[in-house]
Amino acid sequence: MSAMHRMRLVVSALAIVVVAACQDVTVPNYNNPSVDALTSSPTPSVVNTATSGLLVLYRAATATEGWQMGSFGREAYNLLQAEARNLLGFYAGPIVPGGFAQDLGWSNAYTNLRQIQSILTAVDKVSGYSAAQKEAVKGFVQTIAAMEMLRQIKIRDTIGIVVDIPADPHSLGTVVGKDAALARIADLLDSARTHLQAGGTAFPFTLTSGFAGFNTPATFLLVNRGMRARADVYRRQWAQALTDIAASFVDTSSTSLANLAKGAYNVWSTASGDSPNPLFDPTPTALYVHPSITTGAQKRADGSADLRLTRKTAAGTVRRAASLRSRLTTVMPNAIAGLRNSFLA
Repeated sequence: MSAMHRMRLVVSALAIVVVAACQDVTVPNYNNPSVDALTSSPTPSVVNTATSGLLVLYRAATATEGWQMGSFGREAYNLLQAEARNLLGFYAGPIVPGGFAQDLGWSNAYTNLRQIQSILTAVDKVSGYSAAQKEAVKGFVQTIAAMEMLRQIKIRDTIGIVVDIPADPHSLGTVVGKDAALARIADLLDSARTHLQAGGTAFPFTLTSGFAGFNTPATFLLVNRGMRARADVYRRQWAQALTDIAASFVDTSSTSLANLAKGAYNVWSTASGDSPNPLFDPTPTALYVHPSITTGAQKRADGSADLRLTRKTAAGTVRRAASLRSRLTTVMPNAIAGLRNSFLA
């Protein structure tokens, strides 16, 4: 074989490799079902994955409700020197579109609400579900939808939120005021209650260990009623709030630590594929609270510090950054399955 012929063969082989390498190779995300998989030909596995996945984005707002909203009230501070945009966005201002201090969980919340809409569209098409299982899925996702909206109206207040998600993802939803939003949230929680009551003895999907004691339709209904009571309080409907508290997991007969800690939790861990609690900063490297959290805390009957204070904060060294100063750090306790924070925060 001549040298020229061998060169032609090598060039031809390289050309084949280049052409093959340029072809589009799409690998599906097996941890996040596509909208088509949900709406066109949904299976129990696809819907179960989509439903369980709602908790990932729901817990993502932990930092929002912890240090971000606390920063606006000058109660909490993120003094991470490596990220100056936290200092500029939350403490110096101004708040600008696309900046660090404007989203406040909105994107994650409405991503979840869009997915919930897809789940509700899909669930009745799943031939592998029993009638009770379909009801259980509806009750669970409607409760999560109400909780996402309740969190956002708590953050946005009189600015309002979107409560009805358009079927067309390219259309903007109508923003409604606080009163209308809270009324819609209450109705959604009541609708979820009806579905949960018809949901049989078990969910078809798996929940985390943070739902121990609340992982069936009947017991999750206790969480639903707790959230309904919160909506009642925001609406100043005191009598209804007492009714819903009585139907929840809250036990007002005991003030023991175990009783006060009862509830559903977001669970975090350092395991591969999971995320650590964004409020866990024992060193600390970033998260601090204002000294007034100590000086202004309610005292116990014997004059000692409130246990909520001593369990969640610890004295540290004084830190100053951009004229901000604090010496207290947040401390979140460890749980059996990793770090956790209250699902109902």
